[in-house]
Amino acid sequence: MNCFGHLFGDKVLKKIAGIFKENLREGDYVGRYGGEEFIIILSKTNLEQGYKIISRLKDKVNAMNWEKENVRISFSAGIMEIGNAHSKDCNEDSIIKVIDILLYKAKSKGKNRIEMIREKKN
Repeated sequence: MNCFGHLFGDKVLKKIAGIFKENLREGDYVGRYGGEEFIIILSKTNLEQGYKIISRLKDKVNAMNWEKENVRISFSAGIMEIGNAHSKDCNEDSIIKVIDILLYKAKSKGKNRIEMIREKKN
C-alpha cells in the first residue's frame, strides 16, 4: 500500500473492513487493531470452524479488484482457540501476544497465509 499513498491505503482498509462486516455472523466482532491489522473475535467457534471462516475472508480479500493496475492485496492471519477464558494465563494481553506471534510467523513464511494454535485446556 505504501507505493500508492495513504488515501489508497485507507480505501483498501475500508473495503477490507466492509468484507469482514458483510461476511461475519451476528455475535462476531471485528475491529482495527493498528495500522493494517484487524482483530476478529468469532463467538462459539472452534479452531477448525474459525479456520474455514478466516480462509473464506482471505479468499474474498484476495479476489478484490482495484482501480489501480497490478494491485494484489495479501491476507495473513493468526488464529487461536480459547478453551477456558477463566484460566490464569488467558487474558487479553497474552491472547493478543500469541496471535501477533502467529501473524508474524505467517508473514515471515511468505504472507497470504494463516497460522493457528490451540490453547491448552485446563
